[in-house]
Amino acid sequence: MFRQTLKMSFTSIITNKMRSFLTMLGIIIGVMALVVLVSIVDGATGTITDSVNSLGSQALLVYVQDDKGEPITNKDLKEWAGTGAVEHISPYTQATSTVKYSKETGSATTYGVNEYYDSIATLKMASGRFFKQPDLDNHTNVVIVNRNFVKDLMKLSDPDYAIGQTVMVNGYSFEVIGVLEDKTAGSSSSDSMMMYGMNKYTIYVPYSTLLRVSPMATRNIKMFSVDAYNDDLTAAEDTINQLMMKRLDNDDKAFTVLNFQNVMDVMNTIRGTLSVVMAGVAAISLIVGGIGIMNIMLVSVTERTREIGIRKAIGASRRSIMLQFLLESLMISLIGCALGVFISFIILQLATHLADGMATFPMQPGIVTAAVIFSVAVGLIFGLYPANKAAKMKPIDALRHTE
Repeated sequence: MFRQTLKMSFTSIITNKMRSFLTMLGIIIGVMALVVLVSIVDGATGTITDSVNSLGSQALLVYVQDDKGEPITNKDLKEWAGTGAVEHISPYTQATSTVKYSKETGSATTYGVNEYYDSIATLKMASGRFFKQPDLDNHTNVVIVNRNFVKDLMKLSDPDYAIGQTVMVNGYSFEVIGVLEDKTAGSSSSDSMMMYGMNKYTIYVPYSTLLRVSPMATRNIKMFSVDAYNDDLTAAEDTINQLMMKRLDNDDKAFTVLNFQNVMDVMNTIRGTLSVVMAGVAAISLIVGGIGIMNIMLVSVTERTREIGIRKAIGASRRSIMLQFLLESLMISLIGCALGVFISFIILQLATHLADGMATFPMQPGIVTAAVIFSVAVGLIFGLYPANKAAKMKPIDALRHTE
């Protein structure tokens, strides 16, 4: 019985292919809006969150806008480390360097940091080690690179092969001692975002070494990163504020303390809000599509009035008539949903390709599930009235109906 009803519903849909497709169009657009918009918002905000995370979500970054004529030096940072809720401090100096390996040349965003920066920024090593105190004391020419550097510039498939290799940084020879995991500074998404500039390659060198090999780096520290005891960023932020106010003549506009945990909280809030807004926009599109389904189903009921009358006259129950039209409405909605999901997948793949490594836009299973559930609900709710209208027809009136 159910199989026969399903077959009749499907036959009705394919009999009027163009009309059925135009009816599905509202659902297709609604599902595309839901899946594509939410996925793009999620992918874009996720990329920014990853970038912030790669700098250490449990860390502070301090910017010095005005040093009041008394530049902050590495000696000052060493004195402040261990004060109050502050555990470690690392200078954070950025420069752009020309890098070369064999015949391959490129541009890299270069960071000068100390031996504590890996714990401050929670960096993970794919291979090798991070800096040690002797590297800083001896101004050693050692470098830590990201995976893109290993894969694209060095043409090596395994990060282990990069360890011990010699690369040129601004014309100076450097030994590779470590390779970062992708999801720290080595990911294509975080490398391309604001925290890492637009360079594909990211490298770290000892702060003291960067001062010697890059004209862009100075001993006057304008930026440094702070690690807190027991991840108590609030207490560490208070300590840094006190130290900086004392150092910079109580001028709170002379410096900025960026709390990455606060940034992460704000980003997560924005991410959730945008997802809800985009989902709301898509839901409206789906409802409009549902109205289209109800409209065409009412037309279909009118066109098939004599068919309904004949079926009832030979014993078809009200339930079977209602089920036939409900299934037809549901099938239109689900086929439209399937096409919408398929087109959304193509669009997201194209968007990821056009982003060229700056961001990825994966299709989230949860969003697809929500789209399917919403489409089922739309098909059933907006098909209920036409189905009920068909089921309530009296056989004699239906048989007397003329086209």
